[in-house]
Amino acid sequence: MRLIEDYLFSIQMVETTGRALGEKLVELLKPLVEDLSFTLGWDESGTDVICFFSRTHQRGSLKNGDEFLETVIEEVFPELKLHVDTAFGIYLRGDEIQRAKRILEEWKAQENRKKEDAIKWAKKQIGEAK
Repeated sequence: MRLIEDYLFSIQMVETTGRALGEKLVELLKPLVEDLSFTLGWDESGTDVICFFSRTHQRGSLKNGDEFLETVIEEVFPELKLHVDTAFGIYLRGDEIQRAKRILEEWKAQENRKKEDAIKWAKKQIGEAK
């Protein structure tokens, strides 16, 4: 049945792209949180949530000026709100917050440039085809 096939395909796409995005975010943020890891989903969420873990940055209480890692990610990528989580509270402090934002903003800008270049290339190809 088509509906079941579409559903199963969508699950596969969520898992494939979610894993790729989780791996990229970990790669980018590992210089700040050396033991950062992730899973797709966890006890209280499905595979549409990338859940980050760290023993070294897991703290029992948020101190003044600290920010949750998920908050930092969502500030740069608001479209990920409700799709990233730090189940046991990964906190960043002072300089780590600014460095994480800078790293994520640089990656975002780089990806946006790639997208713009692809659009320019496609428009050029269309123009040459006329």
